[in-house]
Amino acid sequence: MKKQYMTPLTLFFTTSLLGTAGFFIYAFFTGAPAYDWLAMANNGKDTFCDFFMHLSFVADPEHLYSRAVNETGCFPPFAYLMYGFFYRLIARDSFIPANYHEVSHMDFALTICNYYSIISVFLLFLGIYLAGRRRPKLDVLLFFTLIFSVEFYQGGMENANSVILVLALILIALTLRKSQIAWQRELALILIAVCTGLKIYPAILGMLYIQERRYAEAIRLTIYGIFLFFLPFLCFGGLHGFQLWLGNVQTTMEMFSFGRIEYIKGLVFFVTRLLTGEDMVLSARLSPYFFLIVMLLLSCATRNRYRRVFFLCAIMTFFPANAYRYTLSYLAIPLIFFIKEYDGDRRPVTYITMLLYGLLFTLPVFWGVLTGFRLNLLGIFSEIDPGGGPMSTEMTFVEVYIYGVSYILLLFTTVTELAHQISARCRKQKKLLAQSVFPEKSKPVN
Repeated sequence: MKKQYMTPLTLFFTTSLLGTAGFFIYAFFTGAPAYDWLAMANNGKDTFCDFFMHLSFVADPEHLYSRAVNETGCFPPFAYLMYGFFYRLIARDSFIPANYHEVSHMDFALTICNYYSIISVFLLFLGIYLAGRRRPKLDVLLFFTLIFSVEFYQGGMENANSVILVLALILIALTLRKSQIAWQRELALILIAVCTGLKIYPAILGMLYIQERRYAEAIRLTIYGIFLFFLPFLCFGGLHGFQLWLGNVQTTMEMFSFGRIEYIKGLVFFVTRLLTGEDMVLSARLSPYFFLIVMLLLSCATRNRYRRVFFLCAIMTFFPANAYRYTLSYLAIPLIFFIKEYDGDRRPVTYITMLLYGLLFTLPVFWGVLTGFRLNLLGIFSEIDPGGGPMSTEMTFVEVYIYGVSYILLLFTTVTELAHQISARCRKQKKLLAQSVFPEKSKPVN
């Protein structure tokens, strides 16, 4: 019998790595314009901006949330304990930087940022290694495939965003939560609470404990989360700091714009204006909550572990307002568990899923060839700003590609689960009908 080499995993790695290799070949002959095309907002001048931005805020901890306003100040205070530690390593006397550019030019700032990134990617590799079955060669290949994809390479890594650190801790936590050792299960709860303290929305992972009726652990997770969330406000303005933070979050949740398809609210606003020519604000505002409910229902209904984690990660990816491309990294979590626990499944649905993942986690040079490596699709557009001021944004061709693929993946996974639910219900009804028509066949034979 002829051996079949193109397994779903082979399809994923081939699709992803061909695109990545093609981009570096293109960049070798083109130079910086290749990165102008690939970078977020086609802007390469803000490298490590997320890390340095939060260091500038935390330089004056008492007035943290007066300096970090609107969407830049929606991080909970636990995150600033981490950023405060890194800032203290390079602080000089009473100097307080005015912005992240001043931090980036401080002595040793780049060194600290580099080691922060090294720690993050090391933990990411550790998370991949611990997940599923031990497969060292596959772990290395998967790690490099992901880390050189656009979401990581010109997303989380380029901006030094904490998404990679949070992703790594989530991977470790989801592995430890299944451990037979009590302290490892408890560590998983603490790690999820830490991730919630860094980014808020990983709190949705607590649904896994509720779905599995592990209520005692869910209660302890809630206690850990509350403790790590509220206690750090004592270091950053106390009650007044909390009020300012809450205002920042409310402002962020109200943001949406034409051309910002990185989250559900922005997508709905963009699509409805394209189709109707009108700003359907109410539909845009309600859409993320409808999406949240649907994803929660699907995650509760499914018996497939991959899809359960996928739907929860989809909430973390598409629900938060003002998300950017690096939040797509969360969709790597179910992918990693699927690959590490792959059992040889070669159904068409598995091939399609792996193909979509390969198209998502890559450097999409072939898309660049098809579109002539044009930078942005729609240019500058007006946004709706809760404060009433003018805002603008750009939809790059790379954003159109990666979010087009990610929404197709989301739709395909949703349809797959619904089809599975309908099929299972039909089989159950047929079984009940058969038992009612031929009850003697359902009786056990002595």
